[in-house]
Amino acid sequence: QAPDASALHETTRTLARQTGQTARYVELLEALIAEAREGAGGPIVGGLYLQLGAVLEQDVHDPASAVKAYTAAEDTAEGDALVSVWSALDRLYASLGDTRSQARVLRKLIDAEVGAPADAAYRLAKINLASEEASTREEGLEWLAWALQRAPDHARAAGMLKRAAEQFPSHEAVLSLYLDVAREANDPAMLLDVLVRRAALADVALDGLREAVDLAASLGDQPRSE
Repeated sequence: QAPDASALHETTRTLARQTGQTARYVELLEALIAEAREGAGGPIVGGLYLQLGAVLEQDVHDPASAVKAYTAAEDTAEGDALVSVWSALDRLYASLGDTRSQARVLRKLIDAEVGAPADAAYRLAKINLASEEASTREEGLEWLAWALQRAPDHARAAGMLKRAAEQFPSHEAVLSLYLDVAREANDPAMLLDVLVRRAALADVALDGLREAVDLAASLGDQPRSE
């Protein structure tokens, strides 16, 4: 779609919304898509599907149909339009609770290295860290470490790791990264939390126990210092 065509579509969409003709505009877009598929195809079809997806998502409020349109756009869109498709699918899959599909498009957004790939990596890590599969949690830890290197956000990472530690208290790799993040953040309360969790493991080193007790005492946390 040429820039002027996109502007025309947006103007038409606004007018349709204001006059209660959105359903007819959807029909128009579907007709244009069918025509384009028989002719030029490619990016033009992708752009039209992207426009259709936006109308279905934001004006018709039909997320399931919007996902179908955006998915069709994914097969034909290119460049910035394709990134917009992935961003839209990420948003919709999150709202629908479809974490498997959301993880797929988050990987594509990260690989594209546009916008905020670190933010996408944080969100992908959050999904993976909640998985019942240990291998998927390990992948989540890798993405979280990747995100921390590029855009450090220790509070955000600690929140994910604390939830993962609560859900999987014996997952040593989770606790190990949680400990590293707590130390990097220089947050005594966060550090005490992970030290206490590690102290609950059968094979914890004596130094770890001593550090937990000493830190609890310095913070005035009498129950955890005993």
